[in-house]
Amino acid sequence: MDRNIRICVTEKTKRIAHVRERYPYWWLTLVDRIGYGGLTGLDHERLRHLLKLDQSWDKIILINPLDATQGYEL
Repeated sequence: MDRNIRICVTEKTKRIAHVRERYPYWWLTLVDRIGYGGLTGLDHERLRHLLKLDQSWDKIILINPLDATQGYEL
């Protein structure tokens, strides 16, 4: 899952590069079609630790595709 998130972050970062300066904050929201919301709190912490994501995004949020009210921030 971490590899897929890294690929998405890289792709989306390139896609917004030409408009990056227009807005002060950038959030990236991804639909979790791998874990389908089945990850536990411990899994979330491990994923956050493994990813150490690029600081080009102010927030990166994974949303459960089965219940859009459930999600977590990386």
